[in-house]
Amino acid sequence: MEQKNSRKWLLLILLLAAFSVTFMTRFVWSPLNSTVSEALGLSKIASGSFMSAFFIGYVITQIPGGMLADKFGVKYVISVGVLLTGLASIGMSFMAGYAQGMIFRIITGLGAGVVMACCSKVISENFEQKDSGIAFGII
Repeated sequence: MEQKNSRKWLLLILLLAAFSVTFMTRFVWSPLNSTVSEALGLSKIASGSFMSAFFIGYVITQIPGGMLADKFGVKYVISVGVLLTGLASIGMSFMAGYAQGMIFRIITGLGAGVVMACCSKVISENFEQKDSGIAFGII
């Protein structure tokens, strides 16, 4: 019993790490916006659209993320999602213009969109109802 209890909290820490990565990639553009826009000569509208591009990808994978987690398993889906998000975020540092930035931000969102569904599945399968609220609150 003690081992299962410890395991569920370790899983929660890992989920929190995955969600934190996607949370940072979601909002990293805001503090970088003016500097990068100036360097690339982007208009305010073009640079602001990078935030929207992330959420386009994010929304697209919300529901399929849960279905993919059911079909292939959480560890594979969340791993691919976080990897995709990280690689696309790294790609943003190499973008040469607006079109590349939009593609990278959409891909970042696509990867991040599966994470919450995976977190929900793991919490619902490993936490009793009395603890699930705390676990969701931590995430």
